[in-house]
Formats: sequence, C-alpha cells, structure tokens
Amino acid sequence: MEEGFYYVDAAGKRQGPFGINQLRGLISPNTLVWTKGMTGWVPAGQIPALAQIFPVATPAPSAVPQKKGANVGLIVALVLAVVVALAAVGYIVYSNHKKQQEPIQETYTESTEEQPVQEDKGYTGQHHLLGNISQYPIAMDIYVDADGNISGQYTYTKHGYSMDIDGTYSSDGHIFIQEREPRQGLVTGVFEGDREGDVVRGTFTRTKDGQQMHFILNE
Repeated sequence: MEEGFYYVDAAGKRQGPFGINQLRGLISPNTLVWTKGMTGWVPAGQIPALAQIFPVATPAPSAVPQKKGANVGLIVALVLAVVVALAAVGYIVYSNHKKQQEPIQETYTESTEEQPVQEDKGYTGQHHLLGNISQYPIAMDIYVDADGNISGQYTYTKHGYSMDIDGTYSSDGHIFIQEREPRQGLVTGVFEGDREGDVVRGTFTRTKDGQQMHFILNE
C-alpha cells in the first residue's frame, strides 16, 4: 500500500491513501482509519496526527450573573404589589362592614292618583299563577284591568317557551284567555274556566285539533 491514511467510508468501503490535509472534511473523529505501521483500524479521533483537521467546539458562553441591584428591585416591586392587594381587600371588607352597620331606610311614595276600583270584579291587578294543562306545567303572569280585560304571558316551564295572551275576566269569575299570535308547532289553544277563591279551573282547547284538556291554576 502507498504511504498515507486509508479510511472506511459510510458504505463500508476502504478509501485512500490520503494525506492528512486531504482527509479534512472527509472523515470525522469516529471514522476508522489506518496507515502503515498500525496494527489495526482505529477511530481517527484517537490519532494525534489527525487531531488538527477536526474543528474544536467553541464553548457556550456562560450565563451572565444578574446584578444584585436587579434582584433587589424585583423584591421591592413584589412587596409593593402585595401591600396594594392587601389594602384593596381591606377597603372592600371595611366598606361591606360599614354598609351592614348602616340602618336600612325605606322610602314610601304615596300616589296622588286615584286607582279605579270595581268591587264587583274582585280580581284586578297583576297576578302570577302556577299550574298545569294536563301533564304540561305552566306559569302565567296576567294583568286584569278595572274593566276586566286580561293581558300578559304564559310559559310552558318544561320547555321554556312563552306566548303573549289576551282575554277577559267577568264579574262572576269566568275567565277566557287566548294566545295573541298562535305559533305553529307549539301546544297552543284557548283557556276558558272559572275562578273559585284562589284557584282557576277550566278547559284548555288545543288549536290544531280541538282536543280539550283540563287546566288548574293556583294564585
């Protein structure tokens, strides 16, 4: 063999001979090499003569120690933030406590307008009724004026949809209520019944097929 270094490439084939400078860029410290006088193949990094062709790794720069003054400033800022937060909490607690200690003042406003009263109606004003149409639970908010006209809204509490209503309430306790604008696909109809004390009982007639169901409302 000619003098120089031989090496084994990535495919396992022997290449060479090459001078030291010719090997630059062709081999790595782990590449197996051999030259005359050696008893076997060894990694190139173990041969001092080849060390000059391998780049020396540049050490990573050491972290710059933080200045002591910066740490002190951070600590001061944190302390101030805690003090401000505690002051805010204390102010809120104090304000709530002060409000609880203040006497409650109730304001009464007397109306100078005379409210119409018709004793024969016995059911004027705003009413909140709870009840059901057969198996459908409902809630009804109605207003009965002095002339017996009903306006308001009722809600199917199970499904959560509501409808505006109009109707009449007569002096003998008879109630007639219907949806202002019936909507398709919903259980709509007409209420007709009579009041007995705080309870209204009657029949709900479904719009789409005329089926009648009993309803009961408790004031």
